[in-house]
Amino acid sequence: TFRLIIKLFKSPKLNEIETSAAVIGHHFPEVKDRLINSIQLIKHKDESNSEELTNAAFLRTFNSVENLNFQKVINYSRLKYFLKLAGLAILTFAIFNTLNKDIRSASNRLLHFNTTFIKPNEFSLKLLPGNLEIKKNEDLDIKILASGNPPKTIDVFTKDLFQSEFTSQNVILDSNNTYQLRLRNIKNSFSYFAGNDRVKTDTYQINVTSPPQISGLTIEIIPPNYSRLPKVIQNDNGNLNVLKGTKINFDLTSSKLLSKATIITSDSTNKEFEVTKNSAKGSLLIKKELEYYFEIYDSTNNKNENPIKYSIAMTPDNFPEIEVTNPKQYSLLPQNDLININYNIKDDFGFAKCLLKYNVSKAKDVFSDEDFKSINLSISNTELEQTLFYNWDLTKLFLKENEIVTFYLEIFDNDNINGPKSTRSNIFKIRVPTLNELFAEVENTQDNAIDDLAKTMKDAEELKTELAELQNELKQNEKKIDWNEKEKIEQAANKFEEVTKNIEEIKDKLEEMQNKMMQNNLLSEETMKKYDELQDLLDELTSDEMKKAMEEMQNSLKDMMRDKVQNSLDNLTENEKMFQKSIERTLNLLKKIQIEQKMEELIKRTENIVDNLDKQKEKTENAKNENSDRPNNELNEQQKNLDQQMKNLKNEMGKLNEKMKEVSDTPQKEMDDLNKEFNEQKNDELSEKSMQELQKPNFQEALKNQNQLSKNMQKMKNDLQQMQQQMQQQNQNVVMQNMLKSINNILDVSKEQEKLKNKSESSLSQQNDYSDAMKSQMDLEQNLDNIYKQLESLSQKTFAISPEMGKALGDAKKNMNEALEGLQNKNGQGSSKEQGEAMQSLNEAAS
Repeated sequence: TFRLIIKLFKSPKLNEIETSAAVIGHHFPEVKDRLINSIQLIKHKDESNSEELTNAAFLRTFNSVENLNFQKVINYSRLKYFLKLAGLAILTFAIFNTLNKDIRSASNRLLHFNTTFIKPNEFSLKLLPGNLEIKKNEDLDIKILASGNPPKTIDVFTKDLFQSEFTSQNVILDSNNTYQLRLRNIKNSFSYFAGNDRVKTDTYQINVTSPPQISGLTIEIIPPNYSRLPKVIQNDNGNLNVLKGTKINFDLTSSKLLSKATIITSDSTNKEFEVTKNSAKGSLLIKKELEYYFEIYDSTNNKNENPIKYSIAMTPDNFPEIEVTNPKQYSLLPQNDLININYNIKDDFGFAKCLLKYNVSKAKDVFSDEDFKSINLSISNTELEQTLFYNWDLTKLFLKENEIVTFYLEIFDNDNINGPKSTRSNIFKIRVPTLNELFAEVENTQDNAIDDLAKTMKDAEELKTELAELQNELKQNEKKIDWNEKEKIEQAANKFEEVTKNIEEIKDKLEEMQNKMMQNNLLSEETMKKYDELQDLLDELTSDEMKKAMEEMQNSLKDMMRDKVQNSLDNLTENEKMFQKSIERTLNLLKKIQIEQKMEELIKRTENIVDNLDKQKEKTENAKNENSDRPNNELNEQQKNLDQQMKNLKNEMGKLNEKMKEVSDTPQKEMDDLNKEFNEQKNDELSEKSMQELQKPNFQEALKNQNQLSKNMQKMKNDLQQMQQQMQQQNQNVVMQNMLKSINNILDVSKEQEKLKNKSESSLSQQNDYSDAMKSQMDLEQNLDNIYKQLESLSQKTFAISPEMGKALGDAKKNMNEALEGLQNKNGQGSSKEQGEAMQSLNEAAS
């Protein structure tokens, strides 16, 4: 095409063109001679000139003048023909130049004729994916597309931020004219290109972006209000153990700016958090155990990888605990209708309320929960462990004999999330006892205590024999005791300890019985005082002196020195003797108290029968006035109860009679007379007739028999009260007389001791004087022994002989013995001192 343009300029008409080119160059300063020079180059081109350079020079001139208006200076009428042909040729050239790469390259070289061009390569390379952004630890596939005649292998060059030079990897051309390379687990950004020593691609950049990471986690744990637990802040640990209803506030920080944050839970209650820059906040209300993790996204929507999974476990809100420690599960209602309820409650977070639920029924009644009434007990709602007491007055329930109060306590915790949980105590039954049951229980306890004391006294007697034998065995010349002796002593000491433990058990049982009798108003003040004194006696049996003697014995056995063991054994033997005498005294006094208490019981029984007979007479009178001709079952039933009460009274009077025979100084004859009188009253026959008349019904005759029964019981009550007074008065008189006699004897001995003391101080010089003094001292000591025996006998009948009196007399006897020993040694001054102390002890005993 270009040759066609050149050919036009070589035609015979070219002279006119040259002329026109000269005119144009003259008119347009920017053209000057360039246009005509280009035309002349074409016209005079020969083989010495490069055709390509000539054509390029012309094309350059043509491009620079094509926008000039040549019509201003020349006539185009002749030129238009040539220009049309040139334009057609140029258009054709442009089309081919666009469609054909080779033509385009050639055109480029023509236009830049003064530039040196290198010979084109045999192949070209295209590097994919070029510039790219990927996530950290991802793989990257690199492809190099080849064209032309590529080599079998080329190199891929890479360099990351931590490398100073590129490193290469060789890749092989595949059948698709492509080189491929996979880079795995990319950590850092890097630059890369591909090629060989002749051809290289451009260098591209792979930017590695890290996914966002949770760099900080703050958790605020807000327990439910009822637990009163404080808020807790926990950092960087999402594993939690919380109560149901706990609110959890999450505050997490990311390593990058965030676009989104979500908590993913195992129960699918996912929740999107509020995002601010690189932090996110959100909350959950915990209702059950679950697992969770966080998903966070950065500004390029990259998500965190391998998120940590956390768990939320439930802290159990345990059921409340309740324990009733008093009363016993099955017990009798005291006479005062008061039940002392002692109970302990415990919970992990607090309480809502505590209820006492009760029901009153007969023994065979069947009832359900709906039949129970409630009493709201006062408790602290916030104190987690409490020991509480409730004094329940059952007076308003108007309970009758043999009715049963069934009750339990129910405690509720303060769990307002799941609803208060409750726990019930054991079920307790309180039965209204008959008077006969109350007295029977007391009597049974007393009889058991007497039997136990008798057995303990027998054990003490055997122990006394064993200790005496041990004392004889220890009287040897060897310095140390042998193992056989030690074992025998230890066995005796252990037996002594067992005996004292038995006394403790007896004391506890009697104390419990005494408390029950007080609750049921079964004791007079005088008898109650005697029981208190009996408890003091039992305390003396396990005194500190006795415990000290046991400790000394145990310590001496460690060294096994014969003299120390013998002294300890002597001391223990003396304590055992006192112990045995105290048991005997306690037993005898308990028997006397039992008789006195039995007398009170009989009076109480007759009073109760008289009261019930008065009520029965009143009801019978009312029934008579109503003129009813039908039997009154209620009256008949009550009459049967009265009949049984009188039979019980007769039986207990017989028991008292038998017990009096076991104890001296009791009104046995008077008691025999009372039993005989009761039989002569024929109360059983009167009661039977009354029941028969009530069945007819003949209320008039029934009332007549009841009146006679009432008179008989009133008389029996008066007789028993009179006998009680006589017995108390007689006992007091005997005790008082003997006490006064003993005290006077003690004072007499004290006076004689004072005389002998003065004599020992001043006038003892000759042998005969000492002999007379020794005889006098021995007589005084004998008198004291007699007094001691009198008081010991008296102590079996009264509590008036105190342990302090016995101790004072014992000290006096000891001082007399030492005084006698001083006289034997002709030590008048020493004897006088001991005689003075003996006198002082005697005065203390008499005071």
